[in-house]
Amino acid sequence: MTKSIREHFPELAKVPDAQLIYSTWRSFKRIDQTNDSDYQTMADVFFHEFDRHLLDYQFSKAGEDEQVRQRFFAILTELLQ
Repeated sequence: MTKSIREHFPELAKVPDAQLIYSTWRSFKRIDQTNDSDYQTMADVFFHEFDRHLLDYQFSKAGEDEQVRQRFFAILTELLQ
């Protein structure tokens, strides 16, 4: 999963592997705690985790929320089908 995230998000190039793995794990942990785990919800969880904790709201500040959610949705759809 982290390999695919790196491929689709060049913005994360400077993020150390350990942080990327931890944020991916936290995202799945949060998804596991929700009642609804469709791909759209999962993409939202990943967006919030990565935007907030790894990039200090870089995506939100740039107004790229929906675009980035779609990128996460595409990754999840590809990996989990």
